[in-house]
Amino acid sequence: MIKRIKKNNSYQLLLVFFLVAVSGIPFFVGNRYFFPIFYLFLLFKFLTKKYKIEKFALVIFLSFSIVLIVQMIIFKKIVIYSNVALLIKITTAYFIIKELKENFVFKYVEVIYRIAIISLVLHTLFNLLPSLREFAINDLSPILKVSTRSAFYEYADNIIIYTFTNGEYIRNSGPFWEPGGYAIFLSIALLLNLRLTLDIKEKKNFVLIITLLSTISTAGYINLFLIISYYYIKKKNLKFIALFYPIIFAIALFFFMSFEFLGFKIFSHINATKNTNINESARTRFVSAIVDWEDIKKYPFTGRGRDNETRFDNFKGKYTYLEHRNNGITNFLTEYGFVVFFIYFYGVYKSFFLVTLQKKDAVIFTLLFLFLGFSQIIFEKPLIISFVFYHIAFINKKKYENYLVNVLPRNRINSRIKNNKR
Repeated sequence: MIKRIKKNNSYQLLLVFFLVAVSGIPFFVGNRYFFPIFYLFLLFKFLTKKYKIEKFALVIFLSFSIVLIVQMIIFKKIVIYSNVALLIKITTAYFIIKELKENFVFKYVEVIYRIAIISLVLHTLFNLLPSLREFAINDLSPILKVSTRSAFYEYADNIIIYTFTNGEYIRNSGPFWEPGGYAIFLSIALLLNLRLTLDIKEKKNFVLIITLLSTISTAGYINLFLIISYYYIKKKNLKFIALFYPIIFAIALFFFMSFEFLGFKIFSHINATKNTNINESARTRFVSAIVDWEDIKKYPFTGRGRDNETRFDNFKGKYTYLEHRNNGITNFLTEYGFVVFFIYFYGVYKSFFLVTLQKKDAVIFTLLFLFLGFSQIIFEKPLIISFVFYHIAFINKKKYENYLVNVLPRNRINSRIKNNKR
């Protein structure tokens, strides 16, 4: 098995990178040709290898398809482009899991780790050499930048492998559309690798943590705190928790109150919900949730769909800040309803059970995964959807344990199996 893994390493890393790319790197997301070509390649591989389609995969495909058809009947509007685009994203995620099988999680961590190293080097250079930053923005970005097709949201200046940000803080976006989006991909990789290695001092975990800090993302910092808290509680390191968590909490409180992107941002978002006319308020995470909830109550089981004319009441033909949403959880519920929502996250739970091998930890991972969507619209991205399907790579828990023995160092797998027997 080790020989097979090494032989396919570059090919599998490339597939995962492309999956990440079409999920959040502006050059690839904005390129109207790359995703179709990538999809057709995966479809060709799927058909030529004559893969079997699992029952759960059929449940996912049918549940989304039925809801989309019902929505067109309810709203009396034929929606082709956005619905087909969604189904292509879902099948792309499925094809990737069928092609990589058990290797997917490990390759994802490796891809994000390598992206993190590149972004840290570039981020440091651009901070130390302002003239280099100006050259990249003024001379390179116009050549390499791909414009989004949306008139509402335009991607920031970027050079494919790095996206620039403006403002008081020079934040690390890596190659992604913004620092907050980058923080989500980093958080998932850190969560997975911490559980697989059981060692916070392992080099990949260290790099991922440093990179996550460099994003200066409010949600990213909260994610980091929750993930590290889970790690030390899981390790049952009560001495560390007792001694250092009060100090960490005090430091976190200081930063929370001192930096605008933390305390002020959160309080301003909360205060926006107190606006007497919330329908006119800026669509912060909290305002988006409140406005979405009104729509969820109207169509709790079928959702309202992705098309602007069905998604919003009295849509006037132009997408404005009033239609813009920033809460991925309530947006997903609004678009597809509770039935699809629970089927989707049941798949996520089953996948995380394979990673953790424990039901309680799988629930915690699923909740942390769900929380990632509170600040970003992510649950329709192919990379994120892949975690709905990952569990189909294995038939049973024993098979996964046998696989781990072959890919993880002996001391780590022994520690994992020992912890799972407690």
